[in-house]
Amino acid sequence: MISRLVTGRAPFNSTSFEDLRRKQVTGVPPAPRKLNPSIPRALEVIIGRCLAKQPSDRFGSVNDLRAALVRLRETLG
Repeated sequence: MISRLVTGRAPFNSTSFEDLRRKQVTGVPPAPRKLNPSIPRALEVIIGRCLAKQPSDRFGSVNDLRAALVRLRETLG
């Protein structure tokens, strides 16, 4: 959902539920900056962590995600 909000496109598209589910489980979504080059690199990193396949690669909690977003907002001014 976050990738779609930022890029205007879903990370995976398909004509069947089964194919879409397979892509979600095994596929690697395109980098958000490929779809929208104006996305800050730091936001792309945050999105990547949110979409990571391995739980250990994701944010540990919603508070960790929030802190990363707050830091990004402060950096962007």
